[in-house]
Amino acid sequence: MHKYYLPILLTMIIAVLNSCAGIPGPTPEDENARLIIARLAHRNDGLTQFKGLANIRMTSEGQTRSGRVAFAAVQPDKMRVELLNTVGIPLTSLSGDGEYIVIRSHGDNKYYRFRQSRTALASVIQVPIGIEDLLSLLAGKVPFPAYTFAQMVAVDKDNEVIVLKNRWRGRVARLTVDSKSQQMMNMQVFDSQGERLYQIEWLGWEEVGTFRIPSKLMIESLPDQRLTLTVDRYWPNVEVPQSTFVLDASRNRS
Repeated sequence: MHKYYLPILLTMIIAVLNSCAGIPGPTPEDENARLIIARLAHRNDGLTQFKGLANIRMTSEGQTRSGRVAFAAVQPDKMRVELLNTVGIPLTSLSGDGEYIVIRSHGDNKYYRFRQSRTALASVIQVPIGIEDLLSLLAGKVPFPAYTFAQMVAVDKDNEVIVLKNRWRGRVARLTVDSKSQQMMNMQVFDSQGERLYQIEWLGWEEVGTFRIPSKLMIESLPDQRLTLTVDRYWPNVEVPQSTFVLDASRNRS
């Protein structure tokens, strides 16, 4: 019986070896790209919590709405945002406590509650981003998606362009950094099919104490769906009580 199985076993081994030959091998580490990413990953490491005020502009399906927001956050995943009227009274409150997002509409006193995730704010601001990444942006950090290695794809006197890829060499993000200032300029984030999920543009920066904070940034998912934040007041490392992230949603949950 064994003489019949041996040719079959050899054929299977050869087939497996041939299929493995088509699997991409490990990619050499791009040292320059790795150093840039490592430096950006540790920006403002001493900034653990903050408060601020900003003007907000949201465009979706040809309609634009503007307003003013107050925000408070504690790293890495707790955030409170208040949409204010012209005299500073909250119209809508949003709170993320690390597990759930709760929204309160003050006009009709209704509450909405859903789980916190990396794309949870898609239904709120029309951009598939989460509390954690929005918090990172306001803290002057880069909200890096999960990746395996980085490659430098372009360098000139103005820009350095880095592509982040997963283990299958599919790109997950494309980051442009100013060559002189080493500030982030633009980042595109892609889904598993290589389609763009959203794009971030850093449009201005400001020194606040020992930290460098974006004074203006734009997040865009589609050409007609974007969020622009212009920060005009910022208080780093001020006290933010845990009660800040508690909204009573027990009366009306969705």
